[in-house]
Amino acid sequence: METERPAPALTGNRDVTEAEHDGTGPTRTCVGCRGRGDRSVLLRLVVSKDAGRSVVVLDPRRRMPGRGAWLHPDTHCLELASRRSALARSLRRAGPVDTTTVLAQLRSLLQDDGAAPHSTTDAVSDRSEEAER
Repeated sequence: METERPAPALTGNRDVTEAEHDGTGPTRTCVGCRGRGDRSVLLRLVVSKDAGRSVVVLDPRRRMPGRGAWLHPDTHCLELASRRSALARSLRRAGPVDTTTVLAQLRSLLQDDGAAPHSTTDAVSDRSEEAER
């Protein structure tokens, strides 16, 4: 007899759906909810040095040096990761990490788009290119 899995909304996990994963690309795990998703759906976070201190920032092109962590484009997932110290652990940092920068970037991304974009890579890359100009 097969046991039934609880619904994702009840467990807090976000399972991969057909829309999130087509079976062709790499699958990553969100450090917040522990749900799995296609690489194009999740955002990559890295630790960056800013005025001598380490802060977590979005990596829009997924090419910044250093260890990365993956997160759904959702503030709830970021809050879960911070609360569980999962972000610091996945980035292999001792002690808590500063998430204020990435929280502001994530809120800006979600506010500008009205909802989570279908492809977060394009939305984040567009904003980073605008900031560079």
